[in-house]
Amino acid sequence: MTNLDLEEQAKIELVDNDTEQQLSSEQAELQHNNEQAEQLLNEKDTDRLIGWPQFLIFIGIYLGISFTIGIVVGIIGASNNIDIEQIFTGYQAGIIEFLVIMVALMFQKKIRRLVWESFSISPLKEMKTYGFMLGGFLIFYLTQYILIELVAIEDASQQPADLGFNNLSGFSLEYILFFVSIALLVPLYEEVLYRGVLHRFLEVRYNFWVGITISSLVFGLLHIGFPISATIMGIVMVVLFKMTKSIIPSILLHILWNTFAVIVWSTM
Repeated sequence: MTNLDLEEQAKIELVDNDTEQQLSSEQAELQHNNEQAEQLLNEKDTDRLIGWPQFLIFIGIYLGISFTIGIVVGIIGASNNIDIEQIFTGYQAGIIEFLVIMVALMFQKKIRRLVWESFSISPLKEMKTYGFMLGGFLIFYLTQYILIELVAIEDASQQPADLGFNNLSGFSLEYILFFVSIALLVPLYEEVLYRGVLHRFLEVRYNFWVGITISSLVFGLLHIGFPISATIMGIVMVVLFKMTKSIIPSILLHILWNTFAVIVWSTM
């Protein structure tokens, strides 16, 4: 081998070494960036994690505001001969509960952010979202038809009277307030409370199955007269939330169902 060949081979080896060093440097930098990204994600998850004390404080604030309003309304009602029971069980309760949950969220930044992260309009741009909502509506209808009409193990006939619908006289201001409360505000506050707060808290802290089970059971048990179908409704709402990655379709489906219920009551 001539000196020229040796020099050429040495140059090639030098270039190869430089290339290997450059690749190693790039790989090390890439690994470092990945580690930094993973660390940031972990920090974000930790920051989003809500502890039981914070959650219970939020529930305490929610119940405390409700109790305070109840006392004030009770005193005013007793002084003016107003039917207090109707206020706490009728459509007025829906308006009050909506205001209470909105105020309670103002006191808990992490929970407010947890709920806010659930709102996204992106799924509303996809046709499949409306297919999911239609499927959910049909499940609601079939469930209540089977459990209430066919099997008759549940009874929702008392609900219109409990909400004060039977006391309404035609199309009036009170009818409009009833519709706004039952068809709009109740779905909004229930989805925020049961899906946006309760389910999301349990899902982030534990897992999806813990969230869907507990939030749906609580939602069902609080609907006196039809707890089984209400529990199924809760499950459908969470599944819709999961599939669309947004609470907005669940809110819209809930609004659609409650609007349908009010229309049915109006034709009875």
